Amino acid sequence: MIKVHENQFDLFGGMIDHGPDGTAFVRKHVRATDPDTSQAAAESVAEGVTLVQKRVLELHSERPEGLTDEELTDLYIETYGPTGESSIRSRRHDLTAKGKFEDTGLRRELRSGRKGIVWRLK
Repeated sequence: MIKVHENQFDLFGGMIDHGPDGTAFVRKHVRATDPDTSQAAAESVAEGVTLVQKRVLELHSERPEGLTDEELTDLYIETYGPTGESSIRSRRHDLTAKGKFEDTGLRRELRSGRKGIVWRLK
């Protein structure tokens, strides 16, 4: 469930519940008959991360030495199929802002010949 401000408008079709202490929560809005992709999307929203963010975290967890954004993008596309490269970089950036990643201090050469930051999970 996602914690919401007490007087927030109900934008979720009447799906606001209250916990034992009176705190308002938004329930996942998904039917049992919805496809598994909808179930996964609802779960990721409930966890506070998008599906792409969840995949970025999973790929990085398999590479504790860290990845450049270019390496991450290549691995993401190899694993999950084509997607926008900027979307993957943006999701890593969002997760960095949430404190999930750190700069290793290492730099690796990119295809462009420039150096890229090697990011790893904290």
